[in-house]
Amino acid sequence: MNAPTKAAAATTGAEAVLPASPAPRAAGPRIYNLFPLLVGRVSDWAAELPRIAALGFDWIYLNPFHQTGGSRSLYAVADPERLDERFRDQDGTPDDAQIGRFCAAAQAAGLSVMTDLVINHTADNARLAVERPDLFMKEPDGSIMHPGAVDPDDPTIRTVWGDLAELDYHTPAARDELTRIWGAYVARLQALGVAGFRCDAAYKVPPETWRVLIGEAKGRDPACLFAAETLGCTFEEARATAGAGFDYLFNSFAWWDLQKPWALEQYERLRVLAPSIAFPENHDMKRLAAEAGGGPGGGGAAPAHPLRAGRLLLGRRADADRLRVGLPPGAARGRDHPARPRDRHRPRHLRLDPGDQRPAG
Repeated sequence: MNAPTKAAAATTGAEAVLPASPAPRAAGPRIYNLFPLLVGRVSDWAAELPRIAALGFDWIYLNPFHQTGGSRSLYAVADPERLDERFRDQDGTPDDAQIGRFCAAAQAAGLSVMTDLVINHTADNARLAVERPDLFMKEPDGSIMHPGAVDPDDPTIRTVWGDLAELDYHTPAARDELTRIWGAYVARLQALGVAGFRCDAAYKVPPETWRVLIGEAKGRDPACLFAAETLGCTFEEARATAGAGFDYLFNSFAWWDLQKPWALEQYERLRVLAPSIAFPENHDMKRLAAEAGGGPGGGGAAPAHPLRAGRLLLGRRADADRLRVGLPPGAARGRDHPARPRDRHRPRHLRLDPGDQRPAG
C-alpha cells in the first residue's frame, strides 16, 4: 500500500472526491485473483479472460490448481505434476497442455498469468512424502511433522494443520535437493507460459533458496515477477525475505480500520525493502460481497464498517493512484460464498517487532 504524498493530500478546503473515470494505469501490477473452485475447469477460466481484461487488469492470479491431498484444500498439494480433477477439462488434452493453452489465451487477452508457489509444505499424503520422506521435518517419534503457528493475539493458541507436511530446509542436503526440485518445477511452469509467482508463506523458506529460484527464473525471463506473502511474520523475517530478490511484498491493508497507525507504520518500514501489494480480501477471509450485501438476495447496501466500504471500492475500481491492487475472486460479480473452506488459518498480520500484537480484524 502506498501512503498518499503531501501534495496528493492537499485540497482547497473542499472534500476530495474520486474522479469519475479511472485513473491512468499504475506502474505496478493490477491483479485479478481467479479462484479456481469458484469458476470450474480450465476452459471455464479461459472464458473469464475477456471480462477480466475489460476491467483494466493486466495480471490474472490463480490459486493452486494441482492435485490435492485428502483434505481437498488447494494449499495441500499432493502432486504438482497433475491437475486436480476438479479443474481438468475432459477433452483428453494432457494436463500441462491445458495450462499452456490457458496461458496462451491469457496472453492473447493482454493478461500475464501468476500462480501460487507453495513450497514450504506439501499435503501430508503427497507423492514426495512417500518417495522422499528424508526431505521432511520429523517429530521425535520419526513421523513427518505437521506445520503450525502461534496466534499473535493469543500466544497460548497454537494451530496445527494435520493435512500438511513440513519440508526440511534446515538440513543442508535436504535444502539443496528441495531447491533443485522446485527449480525444475518453476522452469516447467515458465515453459507453459506462467509469468509470475505469488510465493505462499515465503518467509518459511530460506532466503538462499529463494535467491537460487528467483535468479534461475529471471535468467530465463528477466520480467518474471515474484511476490512474497509475508503476512504473519516479523519485520526481520520480511526484510530477509525481500532481500532474496522479490519484486513485491503483500501487505495487511485488508485488516486496517483506517484509524490505528500500524498500517502506515508497516508501510513506512516495508517500502524501503520492496513495493507492496494491497488486496481487499483473500481466500482465507469472509467474502467482502457478503458483508456488503451484494450477493444473491442481498440489498446492495454498503458495509457498516468504513474499511469494508473502502475495500469494496478499491476492489471494484482497482485504479487508485500508485496502489497495486489485487481484486478478489468474484468481487466484480458480487458472489457471496466463501472462496474455499476455512481449513487453513495463519496469523495474517506482519508484526513490526517481535512480540508486537496486531488487531485480528
